[in-house]
Amino acid sequence: MALCWTVQDVREHLGLQDSTDQNIDAKIEQAMAMTLSSIERYCNRLFDYRDSFEETIYKTKGEGWQLHLWPVKGRIDVDGVPCNEVTIDNQTGIAWFDHYNYTKLLKVSYSGGYEDCNFPADLLAVMFGSISGAYQLITGGQYTDSAISKITIPDVGTITYDNSTNSNIGFGGAFIGGVIPMHWQSTLDFYRLHEC
Repeated sequence: MALCWTVQDVREHLGLQDSTDQNIDAKIEQAMAMTLSSIERYCNRLFDYRDSFEETIYKTKGEGWQLHLWPVKGRIDVDGVPCNEVTIDNQTGIAWFDHYNYTKLLKVSYSGGYEDCNFPADLLAVMFGSISGAYQLITGGQYTDSAISKITIPDVGTITYDNSTNSNIGFGGAFIGGVIPMHWQSTLDFYRLHEC
């Protein structure tokens, strides 16, 4: 059975199955939204499934048009009209629209992103690896994670993490977007959309 990004899965991951807090699900939903929002902001794209998502897109340096939400599912409307002649690369989020070469911007509407049980395994690992920090921030606790204890740069090398259980990430700590521990950065970089 695949692990999914649902309240129930996160609740079990956090060990909160037996919680008597009547607001536990709402807190978990808020932590999930915070975690995903931080990942999306860092990656400059969207991951969570959205239905009838609308954005204005622009042409890339090549002939394609850059989307911010993929994989795309279903039809795409351009300026409110269904577009039947489109090729989409769901690995990069680039779409090629026939007959739209004369403009630099297009207003498109489409559905896409990953549904609860279809996130790539490594991206899901980042989400579950970050959720406890988001949950602790929402409930007023301290964010406990691996802290950096040593950095050596000369020819760029050596980062050592202090994995002791009492290390807390506080102001200036090693995290991305407020809740994502820095050691997940290399994984997220594979998903990051670099625009120019």
